[in-house]
Amino acid sequence: VFVGATAEDLHDSKPTPLSRGTPMPGVEIHANIARGLLSGDRLVPLGTFETSAWILLASIVSSLFFIFANRLLIVVGGNVLVGLLYLVTIIILFERGIAVNLIHIELSWIVTTITLSLYKFFIAEKEKREMKRTFGKYVSPSVLEQIVKNPKAVLLGGEEKEITVLFSDIRGFTSISEKTTPRELVRILNTYFSSITKKIIENDGVLDKYIGDAIMAFWGAPIPEPKQADKAVKAALEMLEELKKINIQFLASGDPEIKIGIGIYTGKAIVGNIGSEHRFDYTAIGDTVNIASRIEGLTKEYKTEIIIGESTKNKLTENFSVTLLGKTNVKGKLEEVTIYSVTK
Repeated sequence: VFVGATAEDLHDSKPTPLSRGTPMPGVEIHANIARGLLSGDRLVPLGTFETSAWILLASIVSSLFFIFANRLLIVVGGNVLVGLLYLVTIIILFERGIAVNLIHIELSWIVTTITLSLYKFFIAEKEKREMKRTFGKYVSPSVLEQIVKNPKAVLLGGEEKEITVLFSDIRGFTSISEKTTPRELVRILNTYFSSITKKIIENDGVLDKYIGDAIMAFWGAPIPEPKQADKAVKAALEMLEELKKINIQFLASGDPEIKIGIGIYTGKAIVGNIGSEHRFDYTAIGDTVNIASRIEGLTKEYKTEIIIGESTKNKLTENFSVTLLGKTNVKGKLEEVTIYSVTK
């Protein structure tokens, strides 16, 4: 029997975990302690192994929420998870006289969430840097922004896509190289490539590569482009306009005049990072690429600067001056290809 006062004025009441905001008189606290000691019915802390299991469970569940859920579900799911853990602890463990340090569970959730958030952030930033490094030199800033926002649209291993391929080549390049020194030739090519490539990039094209004095570019990958044919033809016309300005500079400095031929063709091709483990490039391969290269070579024969295939002509939605040249045999292809010239 415990004898004591319960008057509030004596200030002997103390808060307890179960007092729910109402302090419990000290004598009652002592009585409860004595009852627990005499009956053996008292709270015991959860063992180290069991505590570790709870922490591991909380970490695993929070990880699964983080990996498979979006941000909203992470927040909602996290709160629900913590609430359920509290509920299970109070109803099951406490009723059995087992005390669980809930701080461990909460900390495991917080630490796991913060760790995974940081990991996901750095991985995402690394992927963005990799995307920018891979595509920054090939595409316009607007296309690069789309790639960074939607990296899943890019399959770097290679995939089949409908693209429009452009080939341009300097006519009589061998003759030009014979008339200039290597240093002068490099200067001429650098000036030419810099100015002409700019028109490809400005029209959202992908600069594939320089092949000697030739340029290969394409539209429609890695981001699909509904107006790929229009943009390719527009780029070709702007390339010719830019070439006129370049030639004025060349002639003024005593350099040879440059003339080019351009071939454009639309069709299916394999696009992606292609190469070896030591080096690979984002490029396009396939029949479409070969035909574009072949019809570029026909510009000299047909005495025109731009030739497009029928597949490209059928994709045009803007008004261009297009003239039918006829059907022709292209090396490496059994069927004849219908070609058209494009002028401004």
